[in-house]
Amino acid sequence: MKSIMKKKSIATLFIAFALTFAFGLCMLATSHKFAYAATTYFDNVSVTLDENIKVNIVIKAPDGYTQAKIDFSIGEGQETVTADIQNGTATLSTGLVTPQYMNEEVTVTVAYTSGNEKLDVTGTISAKRYLDEIRSGSAEKYGELPFAYEDLKLLADDLLDYGASAQNYVDYNTDNLANGGKVGGNEFKATGSDYKKTGGFTWYVGAEFDYSVKPVFVFKTPDNYTLSEDVTAEISCNEKNATAEIVPENGTYRVTYDDFDLLDAEQPYTLTVKENGKETASVTYSLKTLAQTAKDEKLSALLKDTFVYATSAVAYSNDKKVKITKLEYKGESLKVRIDSTIEFDGKVTATYDNGKSEEITVQNPVLKKVLPEEEVTIGKKYTVKVEAASDSTVYTEIPVTVEKFLQAENATIAGGEKKTETEYVYKNNSYVAIGDVTFAGGFVSAVQGGQDAYVEFEVNAATDTKVDITLRCANSNIRRDGDYYYMEPLKINTIADITVDGTPVTIGDDVVLAGTGNENRPKDFSPLYNIYSSFTFADVNLKAGKNTIRLTFKLSSIGEKNYWSESPSTMNIDWISVTSK
Repeated sequence: MKSIMKKKSIATLFIAFALTFAFGLCMLATSHKFAYAATTYFDNVSVTLDENIKVNIVIKAPDGYTQAKIDFSIGEGQETVTADIQNGTATLSTGLVTPQYMNEEVTVTVAYTSGNEKLDVTGTISAKRYLDEIRSGSAEKYGELPFAYEDLKLLADDLLDYGASAQNYVDYNTDNLANGGKVGGNEFKATGSDYKKTGGFTWYVGAEFDYSVKPVFVFKTPDNYTLSEDVTAEISCNEKNATAEIVPENGTYRVTYDDFDLLDAEQPYTLTVKENGKETASVTYSLKTLAQTAKDEKLSALLKDTFVYATSAVAYSNDKKVKITKLEYKGESLKVRIDSTIEFDGKVTATYDNGKSEEITVQNPVLKKVLPEEEVTIGKKYTVKVEAASDSTVYTEIPVTVEKFLQAENATIAGGEKKTETEYVYKNNSYVAIGDVTFAGGFVSAVQGGQDAYVEFEVNAATDTKVDITLRCANSNIRRDGDYYYMEPLKINTIADITVDGTPVTIGDDVVLAGTGNENRPKDFSPLYNIYSSFTFADVNLKAGKNTIRLTFKLSSIGEKNYWSESPSTMNIDWISVTSK
């Protein structure tokens, strides 16, 4: 068995590899903004792999123009196409970008016409630049499932490797290869041979690059053997069968597999010669085997990159068929502040019909958000629905928690005052100022003097409901140990009461404002007053309508004293949050 190869021009070589995508199995129909020319008239660029590797341009016409003629030119190639302008736009395509020209600029000249008026606009595009944008983009930008986008990037890399091999094969601009001289995509890793034969013919196998990739078989019969007049050639590949013409050629016979589909690049193909309806001889081969056995180094590289490009296209094409069968949200409920609309930009977990699962951001066009349009209020239930864009019956619902948020200094304050001081955090073994904080505080004098000392605020509820009330506060329970100060935790029910419309709310012993810890002790106590943490009153009942909530300070019910021998009956209150259940 011997290998043969018929070498054609690179233009037909390019079309050969591309035409096999005509079955719609692989489409890079995503687009990007046309950043390379007069963007007033050019809208976006895309690449499709269908009848060939086409570069498409969407043009925007000025008002009043009804027709456009566009001239594409690259190297010595030129192509002119025309289009009627519909709703101010038209899409035009060129197949001039043969693989050795993949990183070259295509000059685009558009002539808009309207009656006797004409407007010419010129710009440039580049297939490589477009592929580079795919490689540096995101699944959200191109509306791909995340795993499919990874395969799309590999396909873009493999196309550039294919272009570089074509440049090397025809010795064109080899100092500026499409892939930068470095293989960016998948490597050819196919091993093993699919070659086998039956009968006594001598076989030569190869491929012809014309308007499609066409495997070629040449066979020679044994000496003194004459083929029957009733002889046929049948070719099978991947459960597809075809008949082919047997052409006598200088004492041999040539059979070309015209119907070969490049997307079957991994599959062996078998030619069977039959005489009088019965098998005489057969041979089996494959593109991967041909790539391994080609003797010419550049040709072998081109065949290998063709094989890799084809298998990547198959992988991406299969990805495009994958369906989302289940969506799940595994995060916390979405917190939305009252009198605002609901928005969600997080992630959900998708499960596919191929068994894979992964997280997808809801910004990805493969998903659709269904948001409540009304402004939220305490006491009503809300959800965000996230569904598969291709099947609205596949969805998940994200619970919404409604929050009324109030800066404490804006509440009703009795026995205290609005203040602004420096806030501190404990960082790198020291207390560090991080900026000013405004709060309600200074209640201790009123408490010591038996006067009213409270903060009070109102919350409206749509229905009878339960809420959590959270306060962000700084402690006042300062203690001294020698030359150092620290803050003890403060049990809230010992120094404060909470009521709703005058009805007391039970405060559990576990509601505690944290201290600073005995190990983080400064010599100056002033930062300790403005170390903030939060605590929550859980499951507080509200009625439908207006609710008045009051937190009242009192002398310590357990006789606790701070460093100044005072009841620690005050807190610096930064904010108050009421959250629906």
